[in-house]
Amino acid sequence: MNMLNPVMKRRPRIANSKQKEFVPSSWDKESVKFKAQLLKAARDSSKLQAEAVVPAQ
Repeated sequence: MNMLNPVMKRRPRIANSKQKEFVPSSWDKESVKFKAQLLKAARDSSKLQAEAVVPAQ
């Protein structure tokens, strides 16, 4: 990962991290898809409104 992103080298490792105790967020696959669709619709709507105010040249 450091080869692809050299900035990662500067990030310190967390001492005594317990990866086995990590609990991922409670988001399920469907809610993530739904949220992505909502965000895409909001971006598209915002883009259309901006183009309506100032036409692209």
